Amino acid sequence: MAVKRKMGWLGVPLIQTYRGFGTEEEVYIRGRVIEDHGILQPKPHDSKWKNLLSMFKRYASSGLPGVKIKVAFYSQVKETVSDDDGYFEVYFQPGTHINHRKRWHEVVFELPNISSNGISSHCVKGEVLIPRENCHYGIISDIDDTFLVSYSTDVLRKIRLMAIKNAHTRLPFDGVTAFYNALHRGKTGRSHNPLFYVSSSEWHIYDLLKDFCKVQNIPRGIFLLRDMEHSIFKFWKAGQGNHDHKLEKIRMIFDVYDGLKFFLIGDSGQRDVEIYSQIAEEFPDRIQAVYIRDVSSRRRYDEVLHYAHKLDRLGIDLELVKDTEAAARHALQHNYISKIAFEEVMADKKHNLELPSDIEELLHIGEWD
Repeated sequence: MAVKRKMGWLGVPLIQTYRGFGTEEEVYIRGRVIEDHGILQPKPHDSKWKNLLSMFKRYASSGLPGVKIKVAFYSQVKETVSDDDGYFEVYFQPGTHINHRKRWHEVVFELPNISSNGISSHCVKGEVLIPRENCHYGIISDIDDTFLVSYSTDVLRKIRLMAIKNAHTRLPFDGVTAFYNALHRGKTGRSHNPLFYVSSSEWHIYDLLKDFCKVQNIPRGIFLLRDMEHSIFKFWKAGQGNHDHKLEKIRMIFDVYDGLKFFLIGDSGQRDVEIYSQIAEEFPDRIQAVYIRDVSSRRRYDEVLHYAHKLDRLGIDLELVKDTEAAARHALQHNYISKIAFEEVMADKKHNLELPSDIEELLHIGEWD
């Protein structure tokens, strides 16, 4: 970055908008000013080389520091400046001025000192989630190997997926789309329970994750990811390292939505169980249930059972499941979702069992079964 700045090689600024969230009392909005490297919208038949180039561009894009940004939310306008890595954040106190018929609200970002195509400023729109009163609980989910096939414990397969696949060609686990929609709609089928995707993946792949959820019809939610702390040439370590930021972000969600209960969904491959156990000890009355997809060894299985016993003493179910059906069945038995929604999970799972074109994914598609 320092060399680029000195040589005058920094590219055209582009605002990357992240979905904000909050309540009538306070709204939190974050974004990043980066170099525009021209990453195009992915297509189902993009070549492996095109996907590889797009992934390289994501991790090579430099955040631009010291850029002034104006953020407008309803009638309020605030100014801020991007930090050393290009990130910025603002808070609003909207009060009762918001449109209460909406859950998603428009926010406008502006780079007032940037000229583009003869226009004196660069503007983009984003969105902010303010859940309505008809939500009964929230859902906090990990991403890698929880709903997105990532092979986080297998470095070679992980690199392959990251490098040559895109939002259209990455795979979800069987039944995930219907299950997340079932939790989103709740037992009445008419709720709009908020979803938060908290992951150790970096903000650099935000667009890929957002597009993936849209392609797979996974409910629109808030992404809370991690700032990259290492070289772009170590992108294969994405999602690894210290996971304490997940604790901090989950605590933030619990604080913002004080009184709301949450489902916690993750996998046994990394530290989701330890993190969720810590959250359960801090907020024992706020956990609806914990669903952990079993992807690991016998030793890890025994460790997960240890935490399951700890949570059981707090009156919290930790379900270690092999597939989405098992999690959905537990949710149905406890009246968290409707019978119709459970049947949709079963139908979605059956549909997803169609043979994929990629032989390596064929060999691993049954990891939930």
